[in-house]
Amino acid sequence: MKAFLGFLTIFATLQPAQAVNTWSDCVPVLVGTFSNRIHVKCAASVSGGIVWFAVDNTNTAFANRFMSLASTALISCRTLSVNYETSDTSGTAFGCGATDCRKISGMNMR
Repeated sequence: MKAFLGFLTIFATLQPAQAVNTWSDCVPVLVGTFSNRIHVKCAASVSGGIVWFAVDNTNTAFANRFMSLASTALISCRTLSVNYETSDTSGTAFGCGATDCRKISGMNMR
């Protein structure tokens, strides 16, 4: 039994860290569209320097919804609540900077 518990302890320490999805507020100051992405810049940084949030253009319907919501928030001076994975830098594949931008998985407007 001790050997089994020892194995479980070692196995538990070898598990990769789980992704951390979080919600952050973003007051948009700029919304932009490019050939490979749509992004929004926030008035203040979150999570240690993140000021940009972006989506790639491969999912056209999602990109269009992102653009619509971000533009509406910018024009009407509303706050966005953005859901993203704090350590995900995969957005670099479509122009989202690794140090100041994150790919979003969801967004609400308040």
